[in-house]
Amino acid sequence: MAVLARRREQVDEAGVVHRVRRNLSGEAWQDGPVILSWNDIYHAGAIDGYNLVIHELAHKLDMRNGSANGHPPLHADMSHAAWAAAFTEAYRDFGDRVD
Repeated sequence: MAVLARRREQVDEAGVVHRVRRNLSGEAWQDGPVILSWNDIYHAGAIDGYNLVIHELAHKLDMRNGSANGHPPLHADMSHAAWAAAFTEAYRDFGDRVD
């Protein structure tokens, strides 16, 4: 369904630059906009459990403390280890319920 075409350069382990073109449904840019494919948003119900808007906005929340690494910014008094443990357990429980 993706209609956003992005051209990028990627450098492999040997230092060879490859020019690639990828079709995307959306992108969330660090310190920039969220770009969404209207076609993918319109057809979101066709793929069970897929929501492009929520997916890309989750990336934006994650990037509030730097790169998208799956660890959003926490309040100053929150333990990173405790957050990671609670999130991991909740995600496992969610996966179990989906299965």
